[in-house]
Amino acid sequence: MSNEHSRVRLMRGDAVALEPIDWIWPGYLPAGVLTLLGGAPGCGKTAIALSLAATLTTGGPWPDGSPGQEAGDVILWSGEDPHSLSAAGLIACGADMQRVHFVERLEGRDADYFDPGRDMALLAATAGALKSPRLLILDPVVSAVAGDGHKNNQVRRSLQPVVDLGRQLGCGVIGITHFSKSMSRRDPLERITGSVAFSALPRLVLVAAKGQIDGRPCRVLVRAKSNIGPDEDGFIYQLERREIAQGITGQRVGTGSKRSRVRRTQSCRASKKRGSRSRAFCRTSMCSCRATCPMARCQPASSRSTRKRRALGGEACSVPRAGWVGRRARKA
Repeated sequence: MSNEHSRVRLMRGDAVALEPIDWIWPGYLPAGVLTLLGGAPGCGKTAIALSLAATLTTGGPWPDGSPGQEAGDVILWSGEDPHSLSAAGLIACGADMQRVHFVERLEGRDADYFDPGRDMALLAATAGALKSPRLLILDPVVSAVAGDGHKNNQVRRSLQPVVDLGRQLGCGVIGITHFSKSMSRRDPLERITGSVAFSALPRLVLVAAKGQIDGRPCRVLVRAKSNIGPDEDGFIYQLERREIAQGITGQRVGTGSKRSRVRRTQSCRASKKRGSRSRAFCRTSMCSCRATCPMARCQPASSRSTRKRRALGGEACSVPRAGWVGRRARKA
């Protein structure tokens, strides 16, 4: 192919217009950017996404108490849950269901289903006709990959239409994914299922995890990565079921009566004795405890001069005395 009439166009740096990040939830959910929400099965990832969607449809306050913006429309595609189950969760979270739009199937084709790995451009055109599209949820995001989900180039090419949709409509995009079963990887980003592109391409990665401290259940949501803002802080949350109609319940992210905060471990030292594990020190404004955190575990490295932290999620959490609305954590 001849390049006789083609050339590369360059833009000088001083001609680039600077634009601030458009935050839907300041610091946690940006507009026009792909956000990944990962975690092990059963952590409540979908419940968290639906809770954020419900807040957006009503313009209510966010979990950290920051004021909500003008209510917007939410688009939801799920390859795992039927519409009825997702709708029950949204209603339990108090969503304005007139602003929720479920992706069903393609029109104009006989018995053809919607494929996020093929039809993202069609969805962008349809969503653009909504009054105020502000959020797209893909559950799971791996379904948007048409090729091999373990090959970096194929994942990046497949997710690019998803990123383009967010930029084109100025809406946030939450892609839900799972952790791999391997526990040997020390960084939470390395536990994202599939290619490293799943954690590299999103500008912000949220991680949900559950465990126990002193025999009590604990669930935390933290920022594992952010290229556009702080990558610290987190929240303790709990899952609860609410009856929305006779014989029908929906799961929602609960709110506690007390506030607490979750902090990164101030010190995480491995014992000099080879093969032993250290304990994580968890301190909050309400209590001080010494417990093994479900989000971080320590293991001495093979090198005598270094000690590397083996983390499931990279965070230390407090005794679970708070719910979804908690003070933001501080990085020690």
